[in-house]
Amino acid sequence: MLHLIEPLPKTMLAIEIIESGRPEKLNPTQLPLIKPPKSHLLVKVAAASVNRPDVFQRTGVYPPPSDASPIPGLEIASQVANIGKKAIKFVL
Repeated sequence: MLHLIEPLPKTMLAIEIIESGRPEKLNPTQLPLIKPPKSHLLVKVAAASVNRPDVFQRTGVYPPPSDASPIPGLEIASQVANIGKKAIKFVL
């Protein structure tokens, strides 16, 4: 059975890349909680890893695609927090 997180917080902790460079250019910041599009899930991240595209993005070698989030952390362990009304297929 799927248990959603209620109530949802108003903000989330994220790591932003303030400019290209070394890890010191990463900045922990509070952002407004994202409302998922109707066909997506919102997840609460428990842990995130750093992979090659994240490192390349931080160093300025790999800009994220225009439809992707600028927040690094492509690989995560998480809990489903909210489900968009039209999200009908997802893997748990």
